[in-house]
Amino acid sequence: MKVSIKTIAKLANCSTATVSNVLNNKGMFSMQTRNRVLDIVRKNNYTLNSAGRNLRTGRSETIGITFYRPNADIFRHEFYLIMMSALERTMAENNYEIILSEYTDTMVERRDLPPFLSKGKVDGTIVLGGFPSEITKMLAETGAPVVLLDTYAENADCVITDNRTAVENLMLEISKLGHTHVEYFGSSIPDYNTDMRIQGFLSGVEKFGFDRSKCKVRRNFTHIESVGREFKKTLEQSNRPTVIVASNDKVAIALIKSAQELGIDVPNDISIVGFDDIPMASLVSPALTTISTDISTMGRTAATMLLDKIKASNKLSKGELKVLMPKLVMRSSLVKVKK
Repeated sequence: MKVSIKTIAKLANCSTATVSNVLNNKGMFSMQTRNRVLDIVRKNNYTLNSAGRNLRTGRSETIGITFYRPNADIFRHEFYLIMMSALERTMAENNYEIILSEYTDTMVERRDLPPFLSKGKVDGTIVLGGFPSEITKMLAETGAPVVLLDTYAENADCVITDNRTAVENLMLEISKLGHTHVEYFGSSIPDYNTDMRIQGFLSGVEKFGFDRSKCKVRRNFTHIESVGREFKKTLEQSNRPTVIVASNDKVAIALIKSAQELGIDVPNDISIVGFDDIPMASLVSPALTTISTDISTMGRTAATMLLDKIKASNKLSKGELKVLMPKLVMRSSLVKVKK
């Protein structure tokens, strides 16, 4: 026989509202009351009737996460795995489930909405990582609660890092080490973060005494597997750069690996710098100098922002922007230039 919430409340000697609060992890109750209620729930195999609650509240207690694999390969990139973990944990703490949906090139061509959004299966959406700008704008303008995480669109709710300032500050530190010839390595895939980092790179070149005729931006690859080929082209120059700034740690680590295969000593022959400070950055040899982003904080911030938007959906406002400032982490892959 299935017990009701009223029965649970009677057995636990508390109100049905308290039982509901315990099961939904809301409101005020003592740890003793919580443990008593949960113990009775377990003994009676009680399950919360979420379907009925959803009908009453008009919510699915589910959020959707969409990602565009060329820019946010969440299954292979440590950065997004860490971010997804923070998102999932924060949503679980608030009794929300997650639906994942990859946004494909075909969907870009057709200007489709993610299926979970077009079918009304979710209360809100997180757009994770870089997207083509016209798609980001379309998703932000759906009228539903949408938060862009690690990317930006005008008049949208966004959680981003200050990529431009971070790379400009990096360029100042590189100049203090005596380097004048620095080159930037980034993917050719359109991406807001890469664009901002390149702006910081170029601004630093202008401000801090670099040789502007030599400091180039290279965006000639789409996949990490082709980084080594482009690196070889750079090394074939008669005048090699003394530092390469990579668009992220994954690219930087691929550059270090290519250099070692070619007999190039990092950092004595060439210094390499990354961005993100993924766990592997401190484990690679030489340890990677990088710009550290608090990835978990970004995920938690976006989750909290979206939940707040869902709760305030009847008076939804757009354009909230939260910007996190990364910090430079100096390790052994960047050294003073040889005279």
